[in-house]
Amino acid sequence: MHLTKTALAALPLTLLAATAVLPTGSTASATSLSASVTTATTHPWPTTGKRQLFVSPTGSDGNPGTQARPFRQVNKAASVAAAGTIVHVRPGTYGPVTSTRNGTSRAPIIFLSDSKWRATISAPHNTSAWTNTGEWVVIEKFNITGADYNGIMTTSSNGKFLGNHIHHLAAPTCDRGGAGIVAENYSAHNNDSIGNVIHNIMAPGDCARIHGIYYQSPNAGRILNNLVYQTSGWGIHLWHNANNITISNNTVFQNKQGGMVIGGSLEGNDIAPGIVRGVVVTNNIAVYNGRYGIREMGRAGKNTYANNLVYGNSNGSYSLIGGGRPTGTIAKNPQFVNYRAAGGGDYRLRRTSPAVNRGTTLRAPRYDLMLAPRPQAGAMDIGAFEGGH
Repeated sequence: MHLTKTALAALPLTLLAATAVLPTGSTASATSLSASVTTATTHPWPTTGKRQLFVSPTGSDGNPGTQARPFRQVNKAASVAAAGTIVHVRPGTYGPVTSTRNGTSRAPIIFLSDSKWRATISAPHNTSAWTNTGEWVVIEKFNITGADYNGIMTTSSNGKFLGNHIHHLAAPTCDRGGAGIVAENYSAHNNDSIGNVIHNIMAPGDCARIHGIYYQSPNAGRILNNLVYQTSGWGIHLWHNANNITISNNTVFQNKQGGMVIGGSLEGNDIAPGIVRGVVVTNNIAVYNGRYGIREMGRAGKNTYANNLVYGNSNGSYSLIGGGRPTGTIAKNPQFVNYRAAGGGDYRLRRTSPAVNRGTTLRAPRYDLMLAPRPQAGAMDIGAFEGGH
């Protein structure tokens, strides 16, 4: 069936495959969509706060940050936001952000681009576009671009990075690591990266240190429903003291080093034990990457791999060293609606895809990248998008 115009207008995210992966642009626009999807009845992300602040390109940082008299920069709002504040950011371009203040479990600080991907954080020649050191912080629906090494870099716990478009970061050298989203700090925990589109995260030459999503913390949370492609390193990379993480329903392709690394280390200033274990990797699509689709490296204990579609990677599907054995693996063409290696394609699944109804419920999110509920019919689909089209 096809969605009516009324149903289209009700979509909680305008994440349409043709506009979701703009290779050079900075915003996504609404277009028509014909797809067999049902939208979520309850928004799964936090959207309200007890206190409201507003930011606009026509505002002033000398204003009080009200709707009538907004701030000019997101940084100003970040400097005064308290637990329970939602910071509404209107369409426009803003400078790099540093958020240091703490929310709480019941009252996070929420930074929200009111129009998805139309509030741009642009940070040319900065190490990071958004640096977060606050606890219980949500960063949602922003367009983030232009920094040298990191899109969002957090050193704290309990963060949520939701529905952002992070793209075109260009490291000038391979002297240091970076990623679209970095969860740094060897003892942080429970950081969620969900529903982000991350691409063109590059460094010169054959640089294996610049990734799509990079976690180095224990009990670090969830990496769900992300679309990651065209990075110098790996689409998703765990290292140092990363463990007990869920990686589910992501789609990663055309990453130079490979799709995913599940690894740990005990080197330099790393803290013990530095063994990656307790990681659950389910329902992911890892295709057309350099080297392996999914690889364990360094110090690895036992991890779980179930119902992943791994296909067309240069060195093969899996390379595991920690004792885990993958189950339910599919080694077939995923049959995207319109695959384009450089981006700008439609990475939903055709009705005939071998990934349709072949997923597991183990650690799977209850909604997909478009916030459509899972499953649409039958069993879970594999990859970031639910529902054959």
